Amino acid sequence: MSKGGNRTGAKPSNYPNTRANQEVNTNSLPETEDQLEVIEEEIELAPVPEVIQEAIQEVQETMAARQQVHLPQFSDEKTQVPNIWWSLFESWQKCTECQEQKSIDNLPFFLTGQAGLWFHKLTPDTRASLDNIKAAFIQRFTDHTITTKLYTIKQNVYESGNDYIARIRQSAFSATDMPEHAMIGLAVNRLRQNLKPFVLGKSPKTFEELRKAELHQ
Repeated sequence: MSKGGNRTGAKPSNYPNTRANQEVNTNSLPETEDQLEVIEEEIELAPVPEVIQEAIQEVQETMAARQQVHLPQFSDEKTQVPNIWWSLFESWQKCTECQEQKSIDNLPFFLTGQAGLWFHKLTPDTRASLDNIKAAFIQRFTDHTITTKLYTIKQNVYESGNDYIARIRQSAFSATDMPEHAMIGLAVNRLRQNLKPFVLGKSPKTFEELRKAELHQ
């Protein structure tokens, strides 16, 4: 018997775990491009749960609604009433779910003219919070002579009741320190003489009551 020979007489292919005896596992091979495309199509065609569909739709509707929210720019107190504009700004903040710091960062884009210059001169302490900015904004752009001006407003000869009430209401919005009943008293007192007795007889307490009384005279 030769040394180092194959004493068993078995062929290499009969040995277990030899390369010749191993079978190729085709399942472990990488997928072909065609197979991958089929899998991707099956994933795309798989039905989406109704709950997920509703969530997606809600997000899409919310995003669409946010895009429709428009906030006009503010320039000065001559073109817009400051506290009304700031109220619109707060509504915009809620609708867009804008956090405080981001709202502060966005605010300069809504201010133009005198208001834009005013904002850029604010101190860092004032810019630190929206409450500080709001207080400074109202203080700067409120017409502090409006209360005096209210006493001079009167209904013009050919001015309708609606137009007169709208004009005095817009001025009154800036007079934050004057109660509504006082504004109504001024408005009634400055009506045309042929309307005043009838409206006084109705004793209006609000602008809406004043409007109805004037319309039904």
